[in-house]
Amino acid sequence: MFVARKAALIVACVATSATHAANEPRYIAGGGRQGFYWEAFLLSDESAGVGAIRDVKVSFITNEGLARDVEFLANCNPGNPHVVDQADRKTEISLGGRPSQAEVLPYGVWFASCRKQFGRFSKRGVDGRQQLTSSKLSFLVEGAEQIAEVQADPGLAPMRGLVRLVVGRATPAETMFVYCSDSVPTVYWPQKSKTVEISDADEEKQRKGQKLVGEALAVWRAVCVPPSSDPVRPPVEAPSVASPKASSREKVASPIPSALKPEKPSPSDSSEQSSSERLKKGAVEGEVNAVKTLYQLYMFRTKICNIIKEYADSPVEVKRAMAEVDKTVKTRGIDTDTIWKEAASTLYDADFGPQLKMIESVDSMGGFSLPSDRRKAAPSCARASAMVKSGAEAILSAMGNGPAASQLKKDF
Repeated sequence: MFVARKAALIVACVATSATHAANEPRYIAGGGRQGFYWEAFLLSDESAGVGAIRDVKVSFITNEGLARDVEFLANCNPGNPHVVDQADRKTEISLGGRPSQAEVLPYGVWFASCRKQFGRFSKRGVDGRQQLTSSKLSFLVEGAEQIAEVQADPGLAPMRGLVRLVVGRATPAETMFVYCSDSVPTVYWPQKSKTVEISDADEEKQRKGQKLVGEALAVWRAVCVPPSSDPVRPPVEAPSVASPKASSREKVASPIPSALKPEKPSPSDSSEQSSSERLKKGAVEGEVNAVKTLYQLYMFRTKICNIIKEYADSPVEVKRAMAEVDKTVKTRGIDTDTIWKEAASTLYDADFGPQLKMIESVDSMGGFSLPSDRRKAAPSCARASAMVKSGAEAILSAMGNGPAASQLKKDF
């Protein structure tokens, strides 16, 4: 588990960056759906020194607490209006038309830079909402009072209504991002990689459970609804009803495969079960969990190295080590195919799941589009590879098939 955390932290440090101007940037565009929402703000706009082309830097902020600066080239020539992003993707601008959802950001960049028209094609999620005046909050979750602290984050400040909240009831403390939007309010837990859309609270209960949604509602009310106010559209807690058919966007947690579920002995069997049988059963469960964690770390390594592309180290040794683990585990009667499927279905629930999701989001926005960006991140791939090999060696050694197995003798 320590290996997984270390790998996640290393890559996360490479993937994140935020440099913002002292004054609040101008809003230029926003969008999103299904629990993920973003807003973009103009940081700088200057001539590129070639014709009507301008260098534009934008701050891209999401309701999940991600803030990243991205750059564009905007050609303000009305005869050839277009925007080019960091991945060299070109968007032609129709001066009399409206953009598709995928084109809202480049259109916002062009009109802000070339026409000084801000937010032309999208509405700001929170317009002038008064920010919290207190850094301490309290709310009830299942009858127990929770104390939370609002942590200021200058990088997220332009996205009005987005609050970083740290709840001290857990160890380590739990972080939440609460988005007090009038139309799409959300609560996001980065450690759990879970989002609750407050406006869809009734449906969310069916998909994600009463406990998670109940906590989200309590947090949202404490952060976003002043005590003396009567909100126009408060979420109403509906009585329990039969679960509707899952929508296409629902993420259904995969049940634990029967091969991995420890059988619960009946009362009559438990008294007869010997201590050696219990030890053997516990050892097998420990091996299954260790192999599952290794598989997830290997998946993490593969995704990161695929992003790095030409700067990734060779996977030959890593695959050889994984093949040896697979072979050894199978000889012990353990179904590795079932463990692999379970590891894949719960990958984003692992310790490094939130970091992996963040890195993939950065990649989708072109954060690793330049060779220089990939080169800087190359050590992350190499470290992840080394950790996979170390984890494989540890499992093989524990199963008596590692390089140190022949040197370890029972001396008692």
